[in-house]
Amino acid sequence: MLNIKYGINTMTIPKLFQYYGPARLEPDSRVINTMEKYLEHKVDLAIFSLTPEFTSKKEFDFWKKGDRLTYYLKPETFENLRKNCFEDVKNKLNKAFKSKIAVKLIGEFPYNIYMETFRRRNLNPPLVESRLALWVNKLIEIGLAKTYAAYQADKLVAFRTQLIAHGYAYDWLAGSLPEAQPYGVNQFLMLSIGQELFEANIINWDLLGGDIKSIGDFKRSFGSEMRPHLQVERAFTLKGKIYRALMKLKGIGND
Repeated sequence: MLNIKYGINTMTIPKLFQYYGPARLEPDSRVINTMEKYLEHKVDLAIFSLTPEFTSKKEFDFWKKGDRLTYYLKPETFENLRKNCFEDVKNKLNKAFKSKIAVKLIGEFPYNIYMETFRRRNLNPPLVESRLALWVNKLIEIGLAKTYAAYQADKLVAFRTQLIAHGYAYDWLAGSLPEAQPYGVNQFLMLSIGQELFEANIINWDLLGGDIKSIGDFKRSFGSEMRPHLQVERAFTLKGKIYRALMKLKGIGND
């Protein structure tokens, strides 16, 4: 995403996204060289996060490299997914069955439940409701996102929004109420979505969020495969170097 702030042009990873950069499964030095020449004349700082399929580092010789992490899970039927789950997940699923959880698709993003996750950690959300809800609802409208909601006694208690395109699904946004935690609602919701994606012929489910230990542990517990991927950054000017140093001082990773 191209930003202009304080007279500094930056191309950085947009908020709430794990990947940003040249989307190619096979590295091509000619493409990278062309991109670098373009960036040299357009931006002061560029930060890209590449998909796990982009495994080569040699095309980014002059870039600073860092490792990031995600998890892949192959969509399957509920029962087949359940077989590969950790034991604590299986125990929570047993509780969920007894609680009679219902999972439905909804057309409106439940921002109040999304906010609840941040309130519990005394954090501010990355985007305000007016922007995020509009954004998600528009993606749902054009068929690039689906929000699955879990209901307990007819009350919406948890949700997960999936980005879906070109045979891939991405576990993008999620939230739940504290009262849902003891009953395995989140675990039941994950497997229900996995079966829906399987029935929709989705090739791969990228669970995202592996850089954060608590999120990574949750997603690993479903028997998913750890997939490292590459983040690269380069300051093309002195202004870009100074701006990146200030970002790090403020604890801003990439956006």
